[in-house]
Amino acid sequence: MGLFAGLANHLGWTDSILTASVQFLSAGIPLVFTPAFLSSSFPFVMSGVSVGILTTVVMGELLGPSKFARLSMTLILAVGWWLHLRVAGLMLVPSGEDSVGVRPAVMAQIFTHWQTINGGLISFALVLTIFIIIYRNPQAEMGRKLGVSLFLGVLLGVSGFIFSLTFLVVFTALAVVGLLVQNGSRWREDLAIASGILVGIAAVFALPGSRARVETNGNLDLETLGIAIRNLPAGLVDWFDMVFSYSTLFAVALGFLLQLAFGSYRKTAPIKHPQVATPVVLGLASLVFWMVQQIAETVVYNGVWHFSFAYLLAYVAAAALGAHLGRAAIFFQRPSPELAATGVAGVLTLVLLVSSFAGIAAGTYQANVFERYARWEAGPAAVRELPFAPDREFEWVNACYVSWVSDR
Repeated sequence: MGLFAGLANHLGWTDSILTASVQFLSAGIPLVFTPAFLSSSFPFVMSGVSVGILTTVVMGELLGPSKFARLSMTLILAVGWWLHLRVAGLMLVPSGEDSVGVRPAVMAQIFTHWQTINGGLISFALVLTIFIIIYRNPQAEMGRKLGVSLFLGVLLGVSGFIFSLTFLVVFTALAVVGLLVQNGSRWREDLAIASGILVGIAAVFALPGSRARVETNGNLDLETLGIAIRNLPAGLVDWFDMVFSYSTLFAVALGFLLQLAFGSYRKTAPIKHPQVATPVVLGLASLVFWMVQQIAETVVYNGVWHFSFAYLLAYVAAAALGAHLGRAAIFFQRPSPELAATGVAGVLTLVLLVSSFAGIAAGTYQANVFERYARWEAGPAAVRELPFAPDREFEWVNACYVSWVSDR
């Protein structure tokens, strides 16, 4: 249907021009203009790299000025994003047993095979990266100007409805805490961001795609809202299962080791409070997103993939927390031969564990991709862990496949 007509068609069923455009550019365009065996790799690689960039930015001054260190950490953190849920899946599913229904394994398959989800994660990661760089810029005080804060809020507000509501709650809470506890140090800027988010949400609801989604899926009444609220405790349990897990432990260990390898330990350059607070705020944002999405699941429809952004926030927060722990382990220790020997032994053990699990997870991932590619060449290649993601055995999916072949 052509480049612009295709984008316009996609925008007819979305609540974010920004997210839809990134999905179209990262997943749709490569499908038409690149070889079939490469097309899915574009959003997959771009999502990992964007998560790596975001995590590196969150770590901030922990890394020092070295460009090599930042580039190395970005690439390693990208690989860590691809592997951390597979590590959790390996730990939870004994060899030879079925991984269907095991949430980390399911999410790992989603981030491997569902490229429109990866396209959405690219958009979220880039928006947050831009936001954090401006928000805590120590020069020119950009993050403290109300006009810039309002712009940042609008940027968050047009990036997706649940995403926007999440940060509306977060920055409203930060404004209240800042006013009551911190003697008003940043509450005006945080309140301006919350106001900008409201403006962005209002603009999004003016889009035809947003109206179409509400008219088709909206089912909000008092009874439904009551059911949604009663489901919140179950959602909270699910979030705790996601956070206190092998995948989070892997991310913390990875951040810890990367900080030891590439971090900055200059005592003359203490880490500023916003740098330390950022992973904590992102972790809380993960919880808020999960709770808001839990309500939306009742109002609209269920989908485990809807929680993808909460996994992204948890990974970034955990890796950054691990980096802070790595810095503290070196910065505050009292030097002694025994402590040094214990520290070296502990780090080497951690390196061996992380690299071993990463290697096994990488091998599992590679085998999974090549096995599915071989089946795809012969016909339908549905992923067992993703029964909710139909393949070519469904008429409408096969029609899309036929259209894709004819457009190439």
